[in-house]
Amino acid sequence: MAGEKVWVYCPAQKKGVSPKLTSQWVGPCEVLEQLSDVVYRVKMSIRGWIVGLHQDRMAPYQPLARNGESTSQLGSTAAPPTSAISSSKANPTTRGEEQGSVTVRAPRRQKQLPHCYMDYVLSS
Repeated sequence: MAGEKVWVYCPAQKKGVSPKLTSQWVGPCEVLEQLSDVVYRVKMSIRGWIVGLHQDRMAPYQPLARNGESTSQLGSTAAPPTSAISSSKANPTTRGEEQGSVTVRAPRRQKQLPHCYMDYVLSS
């Protein structure tokens, strides 16, 4: 595994930035050597630090393919592993569903007086 490029999981949070919208994977980083069965020495892409990391904090580096390009044409453009990216998509609204090109909306709720006013009779 020495010499391979990997993504490294770094869950550090930056002040003022939403952790849900930022990637927690840093890379590409280079594996220098294997220290034990599960620990590797890795050269980080940030500041060139050399650190020892457990294999659970690493993922294989795979370039991200753009539309119409193969992975061999990309060079160093890449993205973190898909398991690391939140894949939840926005749920469709419950107020309306699309049928073809027409949006059908649910009927609006009728407004009622508060229950505390139900005891009084209002006549004009």
